[in-house]
Amino acid sequence: MKFSITNAVAFTYFKGKLIMWAAATGIDIMGTECQRFPERQQKLVEAGASKTMDSDHIVCCAEDFDVIDNGRVVKDGKDGRYERLGLYWESLNPRCYWGGRWKSGDSRHFGYRPKEVV
Repeated sequence: MKFSITNAVAFTYFKGKLIMWAAATGIDIMGTECQRFPERQQKLVEAGASKTMDSDHIVCCAEDFDVIDNGRVVKDGKDGRYERLGLYWESLNPRCYWGGRWKSGDSRHFGYRPKEVV
């Protein structure tokens, strides 16, 4: 997968919509990791925190968001606010996917499947 400014801009557009929707519905969120360099991804794979080097974070098409409640990070990915965010995210565009549907249940992960770069 190669970096594409067009894909990164599209992801940023949808990310903005998610942030505004969360604010409008009273869900406080904080982005924690968007762009990830290959060296960091390699360390995550080696540590078992990620399964692939083909991460959309590397091409600026994914971000991890935390739900915040009374100034504290909600670590429970099963908290209903993550699901509400995920369902809204997926409704924005067929390329928007939510990590909460994965077997690993990465509810903090919001991604955009990039168009293939030719």
